[in-house]
Amino acid sequence: MIEEDELVSTLRRIFRGGGMRRLPGKREDAAVIMALSVSNLDAEAFFDEAELNLHLLPWLKGISAEDGGLDAVTFRRYLVDFGFLRRSSDGVIYRVSSDRIDEVLSKTAREIDPQQVLAEMQTARAQRGASQIDSSVQRNKRKQQIKDYKATPKDEGVYRIRNTVNGKSYIASSRDIQARFNRHRMELKTGTESAKLLLSDWVEHGEAAFEFEVVDLLEPLTKSDYDPAEDLKVLESLWLEKLQSYEPDGYNRRRKEHI
Repeated sequence: MIEEDELVSTLRRIFRGGGMRRLPGKREDAAVIMALSVSNLDAEAFFDEAELNLHLLPWLKGISAEDGGLDAVTFRRYLVDFGFLRRSSDGVIYRVSSDRIDEVLSKTAREIDPQQVLAEMQTARAQRGASQIDSSVQRNKRKQQIKDYKATPKDEGVYRIRNTVNGKSYIASSRDIQARFNRHRMELKTGTESAKLLLSDWVEHGEAAFEFEVVDLLEPLTKSDYDPAEDLKVLESLWLEKLQSYEPDGYNRRRKEHI
């Protein structure tokens, strides 16, 4: 005899692939399904085939696969063969065998609705599927954002971080000025900026005292083998000499490259 918790576990195993198309191959599992199908019928009543079909058809539909499942005629025959229904000698009247049901299901287990168990599993499966689709969409969106970012022309050139309080500047060059600005801000906020005088004034005057400016841009070239590194070094050196942003009047150290 199967108890309530074991019955739920059994039904979850039976419905693991979705609604049923046929009776389970395991005899014990098939007996569970058949016992449940007639457990709520009056054991003292007599039924003809039409009355049984009126009960069995919707019950079977509730646990069957959407593209086909158990038919009432075949299932009724199994109920007789497995002893869950007793049939009259002329084959037209049926009666439920409560003793046979008792062999399979406890009283509390009979309260379990297999249709509800299947519905809950299908809902959970749909939610997992939706979550997986959403995750896939997010991954594809992120990939596209990265692709778009890489395809977007970057500002290559010389930039300046200027202290509006004392006029000091930091000059450097980069192949992606906006990305370098973001990195400077992060390093200044976290105290990891390598230009120590700049970091010191940032701490003293606060972020609002500093401006991030593009000073000069390289003209974009379409040559596939072009490397702007040398041109950036030259352009940076020109602006360093022009603005004289060296320590102590600025934040740059002499003879040190800032690429």
